[in-house]
Amino acid sequence: MIGTGAVYYAVMHCDLLLMVGTDYPYSNFLPHSGIVVQIDERPEVLGRRAPTMLGVAGSARPTLKLLLDQVASKQDTRFWDRVSISSRHRISQPRLCSPGPRVRWTRVYRPQAE
Repeated sequence: MIGTGAVYYAVMHCDLLLMVGTDYPYSNFLPHSGIVVQIDERPEVLGRRAPTMLGVAGSARPTLKLLLDQVASKQDTRFWDRVSISSRHRISQPRLCSPGPRVRWTRVYRPQAE
């Protein structure tokens, strides 16, 4: 999610942001207004990173099932179309770090002895 203009645009311009099981630590990339609903088993993280209209302390699967039963399907694709255009026509941003050699995960990962 971090670093893509399309995702940032979608998060900042959506009608409703549903945060499920996350205490997303990058508050700068979350909206400071609008409708945010957060579902998490840890009540202490609800509303910690972004102001939430509704915080639900509970397990994601049963909570989402209850929510989906209340949501009607929509055919309007205007928002998705704007996000898609944003991802195709991104303004080039300077790189935060210089490109370097590829990381070879086989060299980084060392299994622990049992």
